[in-house]
Amino acid sequence: MRQTILRAVVLSSLLITSLIGIQILGSPTAAAVTSDPKMFVSSDNTFYAYVKSGESVSANFLKSAQVEPLGLPAVDIAVTLEGPGVPQKKCMIAKDVATGQGCGFKDVVAPKSGIWRIQFDVPDTGQLYPQVSPTVRWNRTMFSWSIAVADSAGEKKGRVWSELYSIRQPIEAGYDTNLLYYYVSESGYVYRATYKGYNGQISTLSADAFGIRQGETCMSAYQSVAVDDAKMSPAFGTCGGSYKLFFEQPSGDLPKNAEKWDEKNDWISPAVSRPVVSDLSFEQDQAGDMQSGKISFLLKNYIGQFDIKIDTNNDGNFDATEDVKIIHQIKKLDSGRQEIQFKGMNGDGQPVPKSQRIGIKIDIAKVAEIHLVNADVEGRIDGLEIVRMNGDNAPSSRMCWDDTKLAAIDNQALKTEKTDGRLCPDSTGGVHGWAYGTGSWGDMRYIDDWAYASAKVDGTAKILFPLNEEEMTAVVKKNNTALIIAIVSGILVLAIVGAVVTIVVKKKRRAAAIRAAQAAQIPPEQYPPSQYN
Repeated sequence: MRQTILRAVVLSSLLITSLIGIQILGSPTAAAVTSDPKMFVSSDNTFYAYVKSGESVSANFLKSAQVEPLGLPAVDIAVTLEGPGVPQKKCMIAKDVATGQGCGFKDVVAPKSGIWRIQFDVPDTGQLYPQVSPTVRWNRTMFSWSIAVADSAGEKKGRVWSELYSIRQPIEAGYDTNLLYYYVSESGYVYRATYKGYNGQISTLSADAFGIRQGETCMSAYQSVAVDDAKMSPAFGTCGGSYKLFFEQPSGDLPKNAEKWDEKNDWISPAVSRPVVSDLSFEQDQAGDMQSGKISFLLKNYIGQFDIKIDTNNDGNFDATEDVKIIHQIKKLDSGRQEIQFKGMNGDGQPVPKSQRIGIKIDIAKVAEIHLVNADVEGRIDGLEIVRMNGDNAPSSRMCWDDTKLAAIDNQALKTEKTDGRLCPDSTGGVHGWAYGTGSWGDMRYIDDWAYASAKVDGTAKILFPLNEEEMTAVVKKNNTALIIAIVSGILVLAIVGAVVTIVVKKKRRAAAIRAAQAAQIPPEQYPPSQYN
């Protein structure tokens, strides 16, 4: 009798938990995105899913039989699920949970369309490995996972992604595996990345537009470095330009953006947009005798780094030794007006006279730039293949790297075949690989592989300052702007971009302007004011 009552209580408890969408004892979710059978999670991970109104989402995390060899502590794990219009659901996995058990959520229905978040959280007592991520905490127990979005007709593929995938693989030989992921940028570019024979033991996968950077700046180093390098390290997303890592080819029904679980909006799958430069102008400093001043412009649909070039002698060549190059970074697609100061010194360290005509160019050589940094990865046996799937001249499978500054290793069997990939060879089939083992080419190193597309920029990206009278007239006509300009003995000069007109009166010629005004019988109250000195 007592057993019958207990059985009824257990069945009632399971019924209640299923009704609220929580599954304490897990079982694999059918027809779902799942972890690779040779790869597990044992650390902080956040997954995202796009779910339409009326569809359901399920997630499950189950303890594997793998034994952690590094002596990490076993801790309780919190698993949470939350979506637009749905209160957060939470379940706990005890540190002594049995193999094959765990927790998750089953068939939680979305009341409205949007982005859901599934978190696998290790408490503060977990172990940090700063060389692979400054924020991810690790624990002893390894788990497999599955996430599914579905409706009455079945699973919806291409809806699940991560922004930083932290993974755990056993150290024994034979746990290398082939991985296929899709990286999507906020500007709409999609890359397919195939890692061949991958085993990083403890590693993270992510991508951004900067990769290894110089110091704390957002200036890409374009090279691989040791993890203890004091001058260079990965941006780890702090510079912006992060890509979303999709576990399947992104679905064609993904929206450009959607509401998140916290009622804010985020991008998911935007269309490709070329960079646009507008309102480029130069505002000359009034003080001093050098051609110095403020370069101002708007740049949209671009994340990354580019050059602002000044042709200091107006010979049409922006790359001579006497010319100036200023490297600038953009962290957001629409960052507003950019303002950069030109100090009036040429590339040889000589002052540029205030009367010297100069050229100014916004030189964007690369778009769709992506850096995939493998941090402390012991094996990538058959290399990496990167394919840009959309944008101008797609598909493209060229990939770049520079390992030439890394120290040589003693075990030649664990070395990469080619250290210099700065010519960006074809990556089809996999390139830039190394055999698996302790002390391998990728062990205790940040290996930076990158790709990009040649830039095609819309808008006005180049101007001259100052414009002559004929050029000013042409620009005015082009922009349908009617101007009445009195040019007296070359006193007034204009820099015009679009409908923006800047009039500068040279300080030393103010007296000549007054004399010309007197000759024209202009009353004194209309003489050039002192602010034009």
